Amino acid sequence: MKSCLYFLPVSALCLWMASAAPAHGATYCVDTNLNLATSLAASAASSEDDTIRIRTGSYSGLGAIDLEVRGALSISGGWGVNCLLRSDAATSTITGTSVQNFMLTQDNNDLSLSGLTFNGWSQVILRDVQQTFGPPNDEIRVNRSRFTNSLIGLFINAGSHNIVVENSRFDGHSNSGLNIFRGTGSFASADILLQHNTLSMPSVATARGVSVSAAAGVQAANIRIFNTVMDGHQFDLRISDQTVVVRNSFWTTQLFNATGGLAAGSFANQSGNPQLDATFRPIEPGSPLINTGTVLAGETPSTDFDGGPRVFGIRPDIGAYESNVAGVVTLTVTSAADSGPGSLRSAVEAANNSGGDALIQFNIPGGCPKQINLDTQLPTIAKSVRIEGYTQPDSEENSDISAFNGSVCVFLSGGNSVVGGLNLVTDAVSDELYISGLGFYGFTAHAILIAGPGKAQVRGSLFGTGLPLTGGGFDDTAIRIIGAPGSVIGGVSVADRNVIGKTEQVGVRISGAGPRTVRNNLIGSNRTGGPLPNGIGILVEDGDGDIIRNNTIVYNDAQGILLAADADAPQNTQILSNRIGAGTVDAGLGGNGGNAVRVTGGNGHEIRDNLIYNNMTDGIAVLENSRRVWISGNQFIGNMRLPVDLSPDGRNFNDLDIGQTGANDRQNFPALFTSRGDALSGTTNVQLSSAAGTYVAQIYASERCTPGGTSGFDDAARIVGTSPEFTTTCTIPTTNCSASIFVPISASPDDPLTGKFLSAVVWDEEKNTSEFSLCYAYMRLTDVFKDGFE
Repeated sequence: MKSCLYFLPVSALCLWMASAAPAHGATYCVDTNLNLATSLAASAASSEDDTIRIRTGSYSGLGAIDLEVRGALSISGGWGVNCLLRSDAATSTITGTSVQNFMLTQDNNDLSLSGLTFNGWSQVILRDVQQTFGPPNDEIRVNRSRFTNSLIGLFINAGSHNIVVENSRFDGHSNSGLNIFRGTGSFASADILLQHNTLSMPSVATARGVSVSAAAGVQAANIRIFNTVMDGHQFDLRISDQTVVVRNSFWTTQLFNATGGLAAGSFANQSGNPQLDATFRPIEPGSPLINTGTVLAGETPSTDFDGGPRVFGIRPDIGAYESNVAGVVTLTVTSAADSGPGSLRSAVEAANNSGGDALIQFNIPGGCPKQINLDTQLPTIAKSVRIEGYTQPDSEENSDISAFNGSVCVFLSGGNSVVGGLNLVTDAVSDELYISGLGFYGFTAHAILIAGPGKAQVRGSLFGTGLPLTGGGFDDTAIRIIGAPGSVIGGVSVADRNVIGKTEQVGVRISGAGPRTVRNNLIGSNRTGGPLPNGIGILVEDGDGDIIRNNTIVYNDAQGILLAADADAPQNTQILSNRIGAGTVDAGLGGNGGNAVRVTGGNGHEIRDNLIYNNMTDGIAVLENSRRVWISGNQFIGNMRLPVDLSPDGRNFNDLDIGQTGANDRQNFPALFTSRGDALSGTTNVQLSSAAGTYVAQIYASERCTPGGTSGFDDAARIVGTSPEFTTTCTIPTTNCSASIFVPISASPDDPLTGKFLSAVVWDEEKNTSEFSLCYAYMRLTDVFKDGFE
């Protein structure tokens, strides 16, 4: 449905309502002060996901803004007529006064600001509502925005959200440009990333640039400042009561208070004169900011403050702006031949022999596609090289949010006889390699090998698909990573997405020291969401802190994800917000042949907020060698056996839960009783018999649950409630202790509690998560006495 509300003859506040996606609310098109004030108030009051698009221009007279935002909210500027097209070079200016704050308080959802200039406010404040459980998975993101003529440019007080501030500019502040504060109740595992920002020209000499601090006793989060220039302040960088990883950044003056300081892993920073012009851009070609930044683990934004390419050359510039200085040897592939002048082989050899970093581009005559048939393996690349397949004419990056509609024009084929395609084996931690916009077919071991102490990103590429004619797959794996901490397969943007299929063994195989990231890829499906299976989708054999996030992992012959026991089993793997068995075209299709996730070894894994659908055995299986596997927030629908199965195989019955070892210490599951209320809210009684300790219960609602729960085929389709922490206590230390609590539950009008079955898991203070409880039918209070008293 589309509707438009006209407030003035020449101005409109437009709303698009997505009836097919109930979680999405309204999109507002704003071009007057009144429109902006109205849309802010309406979107803050909505519990759905809303978007505010602001046309290029200036807006003022709003008064102080202090809104609690219930649903996810995205506010972006720089839009054209009817908010249909946006200029990456434009912003929208929102002006306040020196006694007014612009404050948004986010609940448990995402908040995004992009393409905005905040002028003259006392401060822009972004904060969140403290959660009672965690850690966070929602995000506060500020991108390509300016904060000017203020007391504090941007003040973020958040403890239960991840935070990203990037590509932004801060000037004219009298207190500080960017202030991050973590109060009591903040989650230690929150991820705070400040990257590619410029803070300069404060209004008074005593101002601070970036200030990071915390309340007494608050544990440090993962705070990182990368590729940021801070200049001209009394203290460019001020850190109190926290340690911060700062890399590839520029500052001169600093103040470290109490336990504040640079954390281990800080390096490649500079000081002195950054050589900025009056508009904050690095002076070409001599500024030390040029080509001295780093590409960050798939999180580097694709554009700079002005909307131009973020990386020009091979390394990005430090700060909010990217210069036009490449600073690299540029090599152009003009032939699809295996060797000789203009070939890819010749370019790789020249890159290896060059004195500095190299950029390999493509301009092969004759249209798209072009297939390079390799007779032998290409030389190993052992230094910083950027291979840009999307430079080939007629290439186009993906823009589809769920599939792959891009055009890859350059394909490498091994003819089912060459061992590997591209071998990236670095010599130093500072080496950075980048592969974009290539296709691969027919290698006996791997299409891409990444190894060594340096890192690589592979983005926007196709494996086993893309040519109009059928090509061979891969006998072992499409992408093999051995070590190479910081490497990324995919990335944040949909343009980063890879399509990975047609492997006999594994789509992405990871081993050695980590962490590495696999993000936003199609693994086991073709470009349109149909089957293109691998043996296993993703295999992690060892490592620590690897992240598997936002991927679609479907149709694979065995497991979607396997965390495998070995001499060095994987540790602390994060599996977050993936579709595992849930197809993008039809969520009822796409199941993997084994478990969605199978954990055969390692400790400290997190499996959270995934869609786990249609898999042919248990959704998540945890075997004897694993503890502290935290399973939270997932949706289980249509799997052929249990949602969660702790070894031994099949449903485990509760027993003495003291001194247990094995899969998640064989944590006992809870029991549910007295689940009742109205269609949208109610309570359920959770009872637990387990060892003395601290626990959290999470409640799920489903339409399908096997009575008695002993034969599998259970669902746990949607979270409807999470308890605060509670304890079990008892007087006899050799017996189970008990606890009984009532947990509030709630649902949305489009998926009410009526007719649902409830089930629950618990986890202890170490995050050992149980199997699911037996299901219990939810009853509306109006139905309790519908037959009268007896």
